Amino acid sequence: MKSGRLGRTPGERIALLFCTGLLGCLLVREVWWLLCGTLNVDEFENLQVIWLWERGVLPFRDYRHSHLPVYNLLLYPAYAWFGPGVQLPGLVRLFLSPLVFLTLWMVGHLGTLLTRKRLGGILAVLLLLSSPTVAASLVEMRPDVFALPLTLGSLILLLEYLKRRKDGGPLLYAPAILLGFALPFSLKGILVIPLVIGFLEHYHFRVLGLPFSARLKRTLAFCTLVCFPYLAAMALLVAGDLLGARDLSILTTSGMRVSVTPLTQAYKQNLWKAFLLANAVTIVWSGLGVWRSRRRRGTGLNAGGLFFAAAAGILALQLAAQPVLMPHFLVFPFLCVSLLAAREIVRNGPLNMVFWSVLALFTSQVLDLIPSRGSRSLQTEAFRTVLAHTNEDTPVLDGISGFGTFRPILGDHLYYRPGFYRDDFYFDKHQVVAKGLKERTIGAVVDDPFIRASSGRILGLIAENYSVSENPLILLPRKGLPTGPEPREPAPRSDGG
Repeated sequence: MKSGRLGRTPGERIALLFCTGLLGCLLVREVWWLLCGTLNVDEFENLQVIWLWERGVLPFRDYRHSHLPVYNLLLYPAYAWFGPGVQLPGLVRLFLSPLVFLTLWMVGHLGTLLTRKRLGGILAVLLLLSSPTVAASLVEMRPDVFALPLTLGSLILLLEYLKRRKDGGPLLYAPAILLGFALPFSLKGILVIPLVIGFLEHYHFRVLGLPFSARLKRTLAFCTLVCFPYLAAMALLVAGDLLGARDLSILTTSGMRVSVTPLTQAYKQNLWKAFLLANAVTIVWSGLGVWRSRRRRGTGLNAGGLFFAAAAGILALQLAAQPVLMPHFLVFPFLCVSLLAAREIVRNGPLNMVFWSVLALFTSQVLDLIPSRGSRSLQTEAFRTVLAHTNEDTPVLDGISGFGTFRPILGDHLYYRPGFYRDDFYFDKHQVVAKGLKERTIGAVVDDPFIRASSGRILGLIAENYSVSENPLILLPRKGLPTGPEPREPAPRSDGG
């Protein structure tokens, strides 16, 4: 019997129709989030990088940034076509939407390869989209939109190479090339590299019987192809005197310098627990897959390997961002968990698959409420107010909203988040902000949680010099003479900048 055929048994037909219907509903929700969902501050930030670049203000040289600008360069055609404006972030989401659905198709294809059933591919996508946190983050305009299909493509090609059961020649290096192109966009998939190398070493030794020298040669060639694009991009920035030691540390840690402060604890205090509980069905089934795979002889990407990559990714990112939950860090790890859970659930029969998919959906929709916060229309109106009341040469004090986009930045940071980062991380900017507020040279202040967590001195200057506009989220300079205490001069910078 060919297990890959659709609807081979009555139970499979029922499961296929039911899961396809559920998946259709989730895809409709995904399209709604794409068109109407709340925009993430990073989506504004990526456009701000282009706007500043056009005006000679470069990342790393003139301000701190957490990603290589490769993604921003690829966004430029959409930016140039639509032009900077209130609707641009939403239009860029639409511009990149084919890559989002390509990623979902790849997840389904990879699930089909792993389970040897098309039903397994449908279930893998269903489990992935069952998490509102992950599903909403998938449509956000960020470098992962390019990195995810490249990483998944490398895993698909790796499976094709392993299925040959013979020396595949140049096909061996195709996964390395795709992984290499993924890294300049995002380092989130870097844990795939040792995973893939381990599979290849096992395959070359156990299946092909290659000697150590031949295996070492292939491993070194594979690693060179993977690392070359990222290292070459870094070398170009260093050679152009655009990247210093400080920026290298930010890039290699994806900008994670979050401190444990009262704000970070209150901002998303229990969301980690809520996420794990909401997606417990998928996570538990993936764990069962690891446990049971010890007694099975698998081929290709075994359950233990996938779960190891996902668990290691979640753990590493949680430690990096503790205690803040950042949904976009969870997409790839949860994708691996979904594939593994789908592989294990399919083995238990079609009716069990229906039951567990319904339970996974129910628990996640009830307990995972992260994407329900905020409104695209409120964001649009606030952003429109800022652009209407400020000039292109007037900076905006913005903490986490992104409404200061298409306006100059203050100091060497895109945003002002004193309650989120270490105090010394923002020392220079505190002085610049205080001076701008006192003199009312800051065109607008966005009333968001990070601005409200500023020091009493900064909040006092805002209260004395700014008042609420027609939009309650936006504060504009008061009429009349500036008031407020005289700000201290900024201390000289130790790096000579």
